[in-house]
Amino acid sequence: MEATVLTRPEAQPLTAEATRMYIEAGEASAVVARQVAANAAAAGEIGARLRASPPRAVV
Repeated sequence: MEATVLTRPEAQPLTAEATRMYIEAGEASAVVARQVAANAAAAGEIGARLRASPPRAVV
């Protein structure tokens, strides 16, 4: 929905680049990279445990 005098009387037309969703989407890959790095040791441990004792089935 475009900002209008009815929705934001003080505003100029809203562009996609000015929205919080656009900004957050642009930051998503960096956030995921940080999360993967922060959990690398735990994921490695889980992987080692699964390789040492594989489950009979995965659902």
